[in-house]
Amino acid sequence: MFAMPAWQTQPLAIPVRPAPQQPIAQQKPTQWQQTPAVVRGVSAAEKPKFVLPRPEALGVSSSLKLPEQTPQAVAAVDWQAIQTRMQQLNVKGYHKVRVPTGGFRVTLVLPTAPVEAQGDTEAAAILVALHDAEKRGR
Repeated sequence: MFAMPAWQTQPLAIPVRPAPQQPIAQQKPTQWQQTPAVVRGVSAAEKPKFVLPRPEALGVSSSLKLPEQTPQAVAAVDWQAIQTRMQQLNVKGYHKVRVPTGGFRVTLVLPTAPVEAQGDTEAAAILVALHDAEKRGR
């Protein structure tokens, strides 16, 4: 074993505690040990619950109402004539957006300036935009 240093004449005495008579879980708490406090994640006063208002109360429509298209109305549009008019106006680009309130917004990109129009159907919006573009060209 190791030799003890000169300044230490005898080994250190480590006090040994006697083993408890009862298991630790069954022992009564001493003055230094207190029973654990019961902690719960609930506040004493109940807070009012937040209620999200309905969209209608905020002025927002929750239903989307699109006009019904009949097959006769769709067939009545001459898309070939629309394409011909777009070529005559030298349309560089075409963009359509479905509007949330119903209908379509169409933008025709012309060499001079874009033309924008809105209609109940895509064809109606295109026809209005073409009419405005032709009016500007005169």
